[in-house]
Amino acid sequence: MTSSKAPTVDVSVYGKFAAHRLAAELEKAGALHRLYTSYPRAVDGVPSEHLKNYSALKVLERLCLETVGRFGLQERVWELFGDTYDAIVAKVLEPSDLDGGKVLHAMASQSLKSIRRASSIGYRTFVDSACPHPAFKMQLLTEEAELMGERFRGSQRWVDAVSAECDAADRIVVPSIYSYNSFVDLGYPADKVVQVPLGVDAAEITPRLSNSTSWTPERPFTVLMVGTSALRKGAFYLLSAWERLRLRNARLIIRCDIPARAKPYTRIAGVEIVAAVPRRELVRLYEKSTVFCFPSVDDGFGLVVLEAMAAGLPVVTTRHVGASELITQGQEGFVVPIRDIDAIAESLQRLYDNPTLTRRMGEAARQLALQYTWKRYGATMIAAYIATAS
Repeated sequence: MTSSKAPTVDVSVYGKFAAHRLAAELEKAGALHRLYTSYPRAVDGVPSEHLKNYSALKVLERLCLETVGRFGLQERVWELFGDTYDAIVAKVLEPSDLDGGKVLHAMASQSLKSIRRASSIGYRTFVDSACPHPAFKMQLLTEEAELMGERFRGSQRWVDAVSAECDAADRIVVPSIYSYNSFVDLGYPADKVVQVPLGVDAAEITPRLSNSTSWTPERPFTVLMVGTSALRKGAFYLLSAWERLRLRNARLIIRCDIPARAKPYTRIAGVEIVAAVPRRELVRLYEKSTVFCFPSVDDGFGLVVLEAMAAGLPVVTTRHVGASELITQGQEGFVVPIRDIDAIAESLQRLYDNPTLTRRMGEAARQLALQYTWKRYGATMIAAYIATAS
């Protein structure tokens, strides 16, 4: 018989990710026992008595990266400190006989010891993979590196670690069908993989929908892209499309690493490459833009897509972005194949040519984003925990 009572949950994350939001929602529901993290500051919504912070690890990690980063040892440093954090958490996990049971919800690639220890003392265990299975991801990024004339240095150790975590855990949590399929296609049982889309704080981002019927130097057509990895996020394809379009009264803002092959396109008039910015500045970028383009080659969800929709921006993205599964084609945005420069250009041209359509799609995007709250995310996760109880 399945228990309907919410379990007590430990959340473990080396860093931040969506796990802090999950912990805050579990706290509201009275289900959080403890958040284990290396985040160096207080966590909104999580009281100090439910927070165990190992921030010294992040300080030491940063010092190591500054020392050995120039030797190409970043991956090894990340692995070393992730493993150290995992070992610490494994030692401090506490058994519980509370009604409803106990759950460990841990982020992938940093949790194998914790998952094994938790299982041995009666926890139900969930490993959270924000991305598709690493074996699938490595193959895709190796192909992308070849196309960009670069070399992708994948980590077999990372693939093996995540695979072992997924084997050991009771459930694998993924944010999209795109990620779900990557696990099932590799032989993981379908009922072991739980798909839960992420959420957004729509109150944080205020839409500034334009009433313009044309674009002017004072009100340019502004396309925004936000990302990190030069290989994964597809900036080359957006810049290539932009070079073809040559739109008047238009600008392209990219906050993302740029592959060497795309560097010449960054000198096109209207293109602005910005550095990583604080959260407040990122929100302002959303609010002053017209369209959000996220041409990622691989993204388990792409939370920036949902954030842009909350800002009232129509979205142009790819089928390899999990958040694209929320979009109805032509209603909140356009979903195109990966690496399809023509499709990106055609989608942006259509929005540029139709300011009224752009506004209408932006309004629809905002309404859709309002449905995907962090509260909904937390409630869906609690339901998944309960479903594993017997």
